[in-house]
Amino acid sequence: VIAWDPAVISKAVECGLELHISTQANVSNWQAAEFYKKQGASRVILSRELTLEQIKDIRQHTDMELEVFVHGAMCQAVSGRCYLSAYLLGRSGNCGDCTQPCRWQWTLHGENGGLVELGGKYLLSARDLCMIEHVPELLDAGVDAFKIEGRLRDPGYTAVVSRCYCEALDACRDGSYTRERALHWKEQMGAVYNRGFSTGFYFGAPGPDGVAVEKDM
Repeated sequence: VIAWDPAVISKAVECGLELHISTQANVSNWQAAEFYKKQGASRVILSRELTLEQIKDIRQHTDMELEVFVHGAMCQAVSGRCYLSAYLLGRSGNCGDCTQPCRWQWTLHGENGGLVELGGKYLLSARDLCMIEHVPELLDAGVDAFKIEGRLRDPGYTAVVSRCYCEALDACRDGSYTRERALHWKEQMGAVYNRGFSTGFYFGAPGPDGVAVEKDM
């Protein structure tokens, strides 16, 4: 069971179910990971806002299984802390019912009311995460499991992306992983729907290039 609500966590443990802590819990340090370990969890899905160095630090302080997002859509807000959908339409992304208003077209107006041109209208739409070029670094950091965001994607998307990461993991195990192969996998994944790729927060906070202002869902 993947959960973050305390009541669900308690019930899962009571029923003897394997418990993984959702990214909605915003686990961003080893103290939080250890807290959930004491509640009976065996794995935490870490916050998407962590850097690779922060993940290494968590690994050094806990033996919990660590799962991280490696590919797919990025939220414009901090994990588990977005209230935009709930505010605008009464449907909460924190309850699995996000209407994705960050993917809508928006306009920005200055203090004088004039329109500010930013090269597009998808002002809150983050580029997709893609870590295929950094699989060895993730493994060296002590990551136990990769998570691919694809809840609203078709089977073709899921098949291509899953296959590329499986091949990358196999290549890391047998020593055949190379940058050239990584770029080939990235090209294959670029052929299915995406908003442009970035490395998210893994190497620091994204700059303006982390937003796909020119492309919608």
